[in-house]
Amino acid sequence: MEIKKSLAALLLAVVTGSASAVPIEGGLSMAGQFQLTDASGNTGVSLADATGIDFNPGGTGGEFVVVGTSNDFQSVSMFSTGTITDFQFADFNTAVAPILDFWKLDSDQFSFDLLTIDSIVKTTQTLPNGSIVDFISLGGTGLINSTIAGLDSTSGVWSFSGDATNGAIFAWSSTTTANGVSEPSTIALMGMSLLLLGLGRLRRS
Repeated sequence: MEIKKSLAALLLAVVTGSASAVPIEGGLSMAGQFQLTDASGNTGVSLADATGIDFNPGGTGGEFVVVGTSNDFQSVSMFSTGTITDFQFADFNTAVAPILDFWKLDSDQFSFDLLTIDSIVKTTQTLPNGSIVDFISLGGTGLINSTIAGLDSTSGVWSFSGDATNGAIFAWSSTTTANGVSEPSTIALMGMSLLLLGLGRLRRS
């Protein structure tokens, strides 16, 4: 009889634990400024020689601004800020990974552990006005964490797209939906650059 009670208690504990495990759903998009770096951390390098991203030249990270949210991330206010870590994307999976708290909201609601980089694409595009733009796109997997009660850390995917020519603007999306990450176009990144310039002026005023 005691054994049955113990088994019942154990089963109840397992069921209760499973019921409280709610994965994070949705995604968060951000934008900010960056520079390409080489393996030694030098900035001002060419697209071909770039092996890393510096979000704050001379520092160990930078700041981002939230520009889009969905589902569980809708509790995050638009234009909220956070910090993001510089990293080397070349040989990331074998020499660098993982980076815990790779990005983190200043509000501490959500953070992201960078686990893998699965794609690296470097392109040079010619815009309709004839100007030439260096463009880099990265993608991979990570773990989205939350301090919100009832939300468990959840595996997700991410995409980074950067315009290294027009003010060095980046867009980053992290989502728990495997097909939910889209790479921003060059025009979209140029629009984000205007947004960031406007936000910068507001902060200085």
